[in-house]
Amino acid sequence: MPEANAQPGPSAASIPSSSSEALYQAANTREIELSATGRFLKRTLDIVVSLTGLIMLSPFLALAIVIIRINSSGESFFRLERVGLRGCHFTPL
Repeated sequence: MPEANAQPGPSAASIPSSSSEALYQAANTREIELSATGRFLKRTLDIVVSLTGLIMLSPFLALAIVIIRINSSGESFFRLERVGLRGCHFTPL
């Protein structure tokens, strides 16, 4: 039988005693199974938010490229030749 003084809320065992424990608990949330419609909506929202962020940041990125071109004699993008599988050389962007 529950005590009359018992208050609702988290038990003492579930309250983290340090910030590292709180971060651990926050990182270990359980995954929620989404329906096909839920997955579609989540994917659509992810794409829309990403594209919106890219569109909003593109003027600043273009300005940074222009400033680099004015102040530096080098390229705007760092390119380094790499050696791939079987010794093939390539230059990624």
